Amino acid sequence: MKVVVVGAGIAGLCAALEASRSVAAPEVQILEAGDCAGGVISTFRSGGFIVERGPDSFFSDAETLDFLSGLNRRLGLEGTSESGRRVFLMDGDRATALPDGFFIMAPRKILPFLASPLFSLRGKVRALAEILIPARMEGGGESAASFVRRRFGGEILEKAAAPLIGGIYCAPPEALGAETVLREFVKMERNRGSVLRSVLFDGGDKSGGGARFGGFLSPHGGMSEIVEAVLQSLPDGCLRTGFCVSAIRKKSGGWEIVSQNGEVEEADAVVVAAPCRAAASMLENT
Repeated sequence: MKVVVVGAGIAGLCAALEASRSVAAPEVQILEAGDCAGGVISTFRSGGFIVERGPDSFFSDAETLDFLSGLNRRLGLEGTSESGRRVFLMDGDRATALPDGFFIMAPRKILPFLASPLFSLRGKVRALAEILIPARMEGGGESAASFVRRRFGGEILEKAAAPLIGGIYCAPPEALGAETVLREFVKMERNRGSVLRSVLFDGGDKSGGGARFGGFLSPHGGMSEIVEAVLQSLPDGCLRTGFCVSAIRKKSGGWEIVSQNGEVEEADAVVVAAPCRAAASMLENT
């Protein structure tokens, strides 16, 4: 049995690894349109610096840690150090740190927020006035952008929440539902009538700026080490790059995967792990 996985991002690599470890022990082929595996995961290393072009960490849930521990290569994982708990945003042509205690949209420490050069006086006053904004108790249909703008104003959305949310979900907050990506803040509004009232008076960790660092891990050498470890755990030669799939067709007893230059790979089973738009094009006539 031959299994072909279309797409060598982390989802495709994990699917290929799972297939290769199955009881049937099939032949596994990964077809990737680009020149390397990893998808959005890409680490640049130079001069002792590690720069992530894509995600810089993963959430340390038990299933992910169990998966990584089962790879052939041992990964040295670490969390964000106390000294590194800073988030910087571009303000014009300058990188400016988020004020200490700022959480996505809400200042959990008032004095550092008031002293921050990132926001104007008007923006700060509008944000602190959130505590006076009536709560919206009905749910459904509100975007993340609308929620932040309604509670804290347009400047907080533009300068802080939008880049932070976009960095996490790789999508603009206008396209994301508040009850999906800002569920905790929506609950704060409904339970306490105000996000600011909740973060200021309900306790919790008020250190750091912009993200919850304790739950995130990354390999010492960058996120690409996960990709490299998965590849080392796969059978030799199973990855084929530069194969841009144009169509996937059903045939008697299996499938044909056709490249843009007309080359054909045959398979008994196919896993499509390509981006949604590309996958839709491949499967349009299936």
